[in-house]
Formats: sequence, C-alpha cells, structure tokens
Amino acid sequence: MADEDNVIYLGRSNTYNLAYANALSEAGFNVINKTELKDDFLSHLNTADILIIDSYLASAEKIELLLGELQMRGHITMVIVPDEDDESNASGLSVRFLKAGAGDTVNVSGDTEVFLARLTVLLRQAGRDISGIKSKSSRSSEFVLDVGDVLDHYRLDVVLGIGGMGVVYKATDLNLDRSVAIKILPSGVNLKEKLVKRFLREGEIMAHLNVPEAVKIYDVGSSPVNYIVMELLSGVDLETILQERLFTPKEAVQVISGLAKALYKIHEAGVIHRDLKPSNILLDSRGRWRILDFGISKLMDAELTLTRPGSVMGTPDYMAPEQIDDKVGPIDARTDIYALGIMMYEMITGNVPFKETGFINVLKEIVFGNPISLRKELPDIDVNLDNILRRATARKQKDRYQSMHELALALDGLNTGLPSYGIAKRS
Repeated sequence: MADEDNVIYLGRSNTYNLAYANALSEAGFNVINKTELKDDFLSHLNTADILIIDSYLASAEKIELLLGELQMRGHITMVIVPDEDDESNASGLSVRFLKAGAGDTVNVSGDTEVFLARLTVLLRQAGRDISGIKSKSSRSSEFVLDVGDVLDHYRLDVVLGIGGMGVVYKATDLNLDRSVAIKILPSGVNLKEKLVKRFLREGEIMAHLNVPEAVKIYDVGSSPVNYIVMELLSGVDLETILQERLFTPKEAVQVISGLAKALYKIHEAGVIHRDLKPSNILLDSRGRWRILDFGISKLMDAELTLTRPGSVMGTPDYMAPEQIDDKVGPIDARTDIYALGIMMYEMITGNVPFKETGFINVLKEIVFGNPISLRKELPDIDVNLDNILRRATARKQKDRYQSMHELALALDGLNTGLPSYGIAKRS
C-alpha cells in the first residue's frame, strides 16, 4: 500500500467503528481516529486520501463545516458509516457530499469484509493502488457447500456463477429427477435476519405466482444455508442481444409492454424487483422474454450494493433516483417502471440516456440531471412514444405512471400506430 493512503476516521469509539478501523490498519492504511470535528481534525483532512464519517456525529453544524472544507479541498474518497438505529440518514449524507464535490461515497454497515470490499472498489474506480487490501478469508471459505454435496434433496453439479450475492449452481432435484438452478446466499456475510426472511418470503410468493414471464421459483430453504431453487433456463440475455443489434421502436414497445404486464401481476402480489436491467431479462430457448433474479435485489440494495468479487462496481444506469437518495420517495412499483423506461430507450438507441461516464457521475445525473428525451437523440421518433418514455423515467415518482398496468395500456395504445422499421445494426 502506498505511503500516501491516509485514512481519517471521524466516529464514535464503539465496537462497530473500531472493527472497521482495525480492518483498515491490517489492510495497510495509515488510520487517524478522531471522535470530534475540531481544528486538529481539519488539519489532518488536508492530507487524507479517504474520509470516513459516522453518520451519528453528522449534526447540521458539523456537516456544513465539512461540506465547506470539502469544497475547498477538492475531490476525496468518502465512506459513510450509518448509525445502527438510522441507516436511512446515510443516503441523504451521501447526496449532500456528492453535491459538494466528493469524488465518491459509499454507505457501509455490518461486516468488515464487505466494508473492505467496498473500499477496494472505490479505490479501483479512482485508479488507485489496491494491491495492499487483502481479504482475511478466501472466497471458498465463504460457502459451506461445494460441487458434489447434497443440499436437502438437491445435488450440486456445476457452479454457474459466483457473485456478491452468493453462488449459483446447476443442480439435480433427486426427488423429481430434473435439473434446477440453486442460488445460495454467502455465509461469510453478516446479513440481517429480517432481510434473509424477506428474501425467503418473496421466493415463496414467486413460487405460487403463475406468471410465465418470470423465472419459476420451485423451493426456498434456510438450513444449513439460505437458498432459493429456480427453474434452469437456457437462452440469451438482453444485454448480450444489444451488443449485436438494436430494436425497432415497435419491437421495443412490444417487449416492454409484455414485461410491464408480467410485472403488474408480480407487483400486485407485493414483490418489487428493484434490479431490472438487460442482464436480468432473458430471451429463452422457446423465444419467450423472461425476468430473472427476483427477491435477491432487495438484499443487494439493503446490504451489499457494491460489486461482484473481482469486478468493478455495477452499473447504476437503471437505478431510479429514489434508490440513490431516499428523500425522493419510497422504493415501489414506480422504481421498476423507471428501469423499464431506461431499457426501452437503450433498446431503440443503443445507449443509456446519460451524458456522463463513471459510477458517481451517472448517479449525480440521475438525481440532478435533465429529463430524459428520446427525441434528443432521434428527432424523427414518434412524439407519443417520446412522451411515454419521458413519463416512465420522470425524476419525481408522482410524475411517472403509477402502475405497470398504466404503462402497458399506454404502450399498447401506441403500438398499433408505430411503423415497422428495419432492425438497426450496431456499428
């Protein structure tokens, strides 16, 4: 770790914060602990590469002082540790620091390994040396099962993927003699019990829903690990398709309308997806559009919204403003509507509707940028389609369609009048 990697930690001297400070020291950082925002703190701030602040200490007066210092100092990597009793306060702090010019922020809670992983991502995003950050446990030790083991009556056959939310296996249901997919939550992460229960409950809801467009959920369980058993699908996801070709406006409207109708049924059952994006939309081997990864994204938003191990932070392009700043409003059906609107824009144009690049810059544009307009990129596009997309992706929730049913009706009314153009090819 480079000598200049100095961390100033403004927080209470409690077990929660000391664990983070100790983990940073063990990872090779020079950590300066402060419990009050005084002159000596500000002098250290001038040499700090990373500022970590406990949201419990973030009184209005202290925040204004910090914001002023931040604006004079320029970009700095920031980490906000939420108060255990009021984690929602951290999101509001992130937005205020970003507006003041913070180079990056991240909210953390609960687990030092997750904390270090998030910090690693921040440093990678800034092009910094991350070679000194070491995980105290290997990836394999995070999971209690491996290929060949039997979980209940499921034999784990092949690892299909490893991500921040666990391991996905191809498995065999020994009772029914069929292949399935099993996602197992990582045991090495300190997930909150209420979030695990919500994950399992939503899996149970999805298992009883008859929505052909959604991946089928067969089973959920919690012993010896938390897991969800799903239909094993083959096909190609929308993200891959968009690397090869674009969609005509009529094609895009038909696909998004069908997804909206499926999501309306799912929303009515009380489940919000929260992580709709092209990689979670699959064109299966029978030519049907399917929606993947239900229930999982709620845990991701609450505890692990950072990355997959070994990769940079995931794209925020399909996140609604309320997922970035909770003061915008609650996460609900309109959050998924926003994501569908962004996907429709990308299906037609080949791009997401943001001028900025980089994780933090895109977050700022989502929350503070101008309204999205399809006609800015394609002036000849049907004005009614542009209006539908603008409403679906409105910054304020009250200005969006209030249900997937409303969005589908609008798209169906438009679809019959849209011309069929030749499929646009990517250059």
